[in-house]
Amino acid sequence: MKKIVMEITYGLCAGMVFLIFYLFLDISLIFSIIIALLVYIGMNLLFTSGRKTLIVENTNLTIEEFKKIIKDGKEKIEKIKGIGREIKNKDVSISIEKICKVMDAIFDNFEKNPNDIKLARKFLDYYLDTVKRIVELYYELSGKEVYTDKEREILEKAQGILNQIETIFQKQLGKLQEGDYLDLETELEVLETTMKMEGI
Repeated sequence: MKKIVMEITYGLCAGMVFLIFYLFLDISLIFSIIIALLVYIGMNLLFTSGRKTLIVENTNLTIEEFKKIIKDGKEKIEKIKGIGREIKNKDVSISIEKICKVMDAIFDNFEKNPNDIKLARKFLDYYLDTVKRIVELYYELSGKEVYTDKEREILEKAQGILNQIETIFQKQLGKLQEGDYLDLETELEVLETTMKMEGI
């Protein structure tokens, strides 16, 4: 619809140019038509080229900036995968691997649906960093031979949070693909509150 409106606007501008040249400047009919056509083509090229640099209408993101967001997210996921492989607790390691697979799928969805960029940024700026921090914390503490009671408690909480993240992300991937963003936001906010309460 917006494209049709833009085409009509270009046509009107070209028509006005034709009238100015033909009626007011007394330029020949053929020459006036040629100039009007050039104006129409020029506006199409100018504004279409400009739109191609934007990944989503009404945003200031270029394609390069959008790709960087996706690239940064996937790089963080790869780092989390690498740490997860080093964790000796197989259950936790497998859980981290599953979380990473879901996060990969979520970012694949962002690539296919750039309009989800707001949610993509939230994943990149908060949830990916949070998962990475929890995984790093678990890896650091689990590498010790002797734990204090506090460290053992933190490990148990971290494992519980990772299990919760895996469950929520698995369930919400389908909702994200269906465009059910409101429910996704709600679940993620609950997860965020839980982590704060657990002190993770």
